[in-house]
Amino acid sequence: MTLIPTLNIGASGIRAFTQKTEVIGDNIANVDTVGHKAGRVDFQSLFSNTISFGTSPQGNIGGINPVQTGVGVEVGTVQRLNTQGTLKATGLNSDMAIQGNGFFVMNDLLGQSTFSRSGVFGLNGVNQLINPANGSFVQGLQADQDFNIIQGGGLSNILVDIGVLSIAKATTVSEMRGNFNGAGDVSSQGTRLLSEQLFDAAKDVANNNDGVADATEEADEATLLTNLRRSIGGNLVSAGIANGTEIQIDAQKNGKTLPTASFLVGDPPPNGGTTVRELLIFMRQSLGIDVGAAVGGAQNVGHPSFQRLSLVDGLGVDGTIDATDAFVAAIAAGTDQLTDDEVDFEAAGVRIGDVVRFSSGNSSGELARITAVGLANGLANDNTIQFTSIDPGRPAQLLDTYAIHVPAGAVAAGDLGGVRINNDAAAGAAGVDNFGANQASHDDVADGVIEVAGNISESNDIRGLTISIDGTNFPIFSGAGSVAATGESVQTSFTVFDSLGIPHLTEMTFAFQGANDRGNRWRWFAESTSNSGPNRNVGTGTIDFDTNGRFVSVPAGETIAIDLGSTGSETPLVFTPEFSRLTQFDQTSETELFQQDGFEQGTLNDFSVDRDGTIQGSFTNGLIRSLAQIQLASFANVNGLEAVGANQFVVGVNSGDAQIGQAGLFGRGTIENGFVEESNVDLAVEFTELISAQRAFQANARTITTANEMLQELVNLV
Repeated sequence: MTLIPTLNIGASGIRAFTQKTEVIGDNIANVDTVGHKAGRVDFQSLFSNTISFGTSPQGNIGGINPVQTGVGVEVGTVQRLNTQGTLKATGLNSDMAIQGNGFFVMNDLLGQSTFSRSGVFGLNGVNQLINPANGSFVQGLQADQDFNIIQGGGLSNILVDIGVLSIAKATTVSEMRGNFNGAGDVSSQGTRLLSEQLFDAAKDVANNNDGVADATEEADEATLLTNLRRSIGGNLVSAGIANGTEIQIDAQKNGKTLPTASFLVGDPPPNGGTTVRELLIFMRQSLGIDVGAAVGGAQNVGHPSFQRLSLVDGLGVDGTIDATDAFVAAIAAGTDQLTDDEVDFEAAGVRIGDVVRFSSGNSSGELARITAVGLANGLANDNTIQFTSIDPGRPAQLLDTYAIHVPAGAVAAGDLGGVRINNDAAAGAAGVDNFGANQASHDDVADGVIEVAGNISESNDIRGLTISIDGTNFPIFSGAGSVAATGESVQTSFTVFDSLGIPHLTEMTFAFQGANDRGNRWRWFAESTSNSGPNRNVGTGTIDFDTNGRFVSVPAGETIAIDLGSTGSETPLVFTPEFSRLTQFDQTSETELFQQDGFEQGTLNDFSVDRDGTIQGSFTNGLIRSLAQIQLASFANVNGLEAVGANQFVVGVNSGDAQIGQAGLFGRGTIENGFVEESNVDLAVEFTELISAQRAFQANARTITTANEMLQELVNLV
C-alpha cells in the first residue's frame, strides 16, 4: 500500500483550483474594464495509473475491465468568453463600441499592430485619433482632398483636424421660385439717353484750326480722348482729359446706385484706354447693358432697346405681315423678306442690325435681325427689308405684327453695342445715323452724339448717368431725347460662392418678352459686380411658360459665368440657374432664390462616426464630409490571440491572420458612436464559482491531510 500518490493527487487539485481562483479574481478585478472578456478555466485529468489490464471475452470468461486509478487534475485551457458586453452611452463622440465581432486595429509605441475591443479614444495634440491610456494610434483609411475614402490603400493613423481643416463648395445650381405677372405689359422699351454733340480737336486742326465747332469735325469712336472737345457758344472747349486722367461713371439702375466705375486714360483696356471707343465699351459694361455672346463673328443674342420712331409723324416703326405683303420666305435658312407700304423705312431710320420684335401672332415674343434694307431696286429709300430670325427654329409667321427697335446688343463682333457714338463718315452725308451700316438711314441723332441704348424692361431702366473727369462733373447728358425703359419685370439678388467659399452677389432681372398661342416667354439678365474688369454682365437667357402659366422649358446650356480674374480659385465661376419652380399667373411679379448648393468657407469643428466606421466631419458652414474610415479586424480563432496588456492583443500562432476591412462586412460587427462596451463579467456567476473553487481547494487539502494521517498510522505500526 502506498499513499504518496494520494498526496500528489491532492497537490494537483490544489494547484488547479488555485489557478481557477486566479482567473476568477482577474474577472472580478476587471468587472469595470471597458471591452474586457471574462475568462473560464477548463480542467482535464492527468494520466491514469493502470493496476491491471482488461481481457477480452474468451472461452467461459466474459471479459475483464482494466483497473486504473487517476493521478490528479490539471488546467486544460483558460478560454475568453467572447460574448457581447453591454453598451453604455457616454455622450463622447470619440468613444466607440463594437456591436458584434471584431477588434479595433491599433498601432502601438513599437510600431506593431495590436487589436482591442476597447473604444475609449481621443485626439492627441496634433488631432490624431489615439487610445489616450497607452498612446496607441487607431488605424483606418484616410480621405483624399475631395473627401473620398481612399480604398485599397494601406492603413494609417487617422487625422481629424479639428479647428484646422477648412472647406468650401462652389455653387453649381441656383434654384429660383416665384411668380411672373402674365397680365403685365410686354417689355417693349429700353432706356435711351443722348449726350450733347462732341467734337474732335484733331479734325479741327486738319480742317481750318479756327477752334469753332464746324460740321464734319464731330467726334467719332476713333477720336482720342485727349482731343475730345465740347461746343460752348459755338467754340470748342477742351474736356480737360490727359493721359493719367481718371474718368468716373456713375448711374442708377432700377433705382439702385451702381458702383462707381473708374476708367484711367492711357491704361490698357478693359479698365483704361485712349480712344472714345474704348471709353464707350467701358461705359456699356459698367452700366450692365447685355450684348449677348459672340459666336463665329456674330452675336447669338440680339436684345432690343427703344423703338425706332418715324421722323415724319413721330410714331413707332411697326407694321403687319399679312397676305397683301410681298412676302418671300426661306424657312430653312430662317430668312424672311417683306415690304410694307404703310411705313417709310428710309425716313424712319431703319438700318442693318435693328431688331424686329414680333408682338402678336404665332411669333409674338420672337426676335429677328434686319440684314438688308432696300432690296427691291437697290435704292436706300426702298420700302423693303430683309431679316433673319435669331432663333431659326421659330421663324416669323404670317399675320404677325411687329415693331423695329434699336439693338441694345451688338450686331457683329467689333460693334460697340449699347453705348455708341453717331458718325456718318461711311455714308458721306451730314446728319445721318449710320453706326457702321452701308446705307444712308436717317435718324434724329446728330453726328458726335453718344447714344445709350439699354436693355428692355422697367427693371433695366438707367437714370442719373454722370461722367466725372478727375472729380469734376462733365455734364454732357442733358436729358434731351431720353426715353425711359418700360414693361413688366421683376428683379432679385442673391449670393453664390466660388470654390474658396468667397461670396459673390448676383442680380437677376426678368423681363416679359412676349406672348403667343404657345405661351409666354420671359428673358432674364444676370449681373454681378464680382465679374472681372468693368463688365457686370454674366449671363442671359429665356424662360417659356405654357398658356396655363406653367413652366415649360429653358434652352439647354444657358448658364451664369462670373469671371473671377485673380480674386478666386477658378475662372469663371459657372453655375446653372434653375427655373422649374417659377409660375406665370395674373398676380404680382415676385421671385427669390429658393436654394443654391454652394457654401462659404467653413472650419471643421466636430465629428461623428457612422456604423460602418466612416468619420463624418461637421464644418461651421453646415457641410458634412467624410474624413476617414476606421477599420476592424476579425480572426478565425479569437481565443488564439495573445494578450499583451492594456486591453490589447497580438496575433498568436493559432489565431489565424487578421482579416481587416470595413465594419459590418464579412461577419465584422458595426461601430456604435458615443458608446463603450462594458465588461461581460457576471459577478453572480463569479462569486458562485469562487465559492465552488474554495470548497474544492479545501477538499483537496483534506485529501492531503487524510493521506498524511494514514501514513502516520502506518509508521506507528513499527
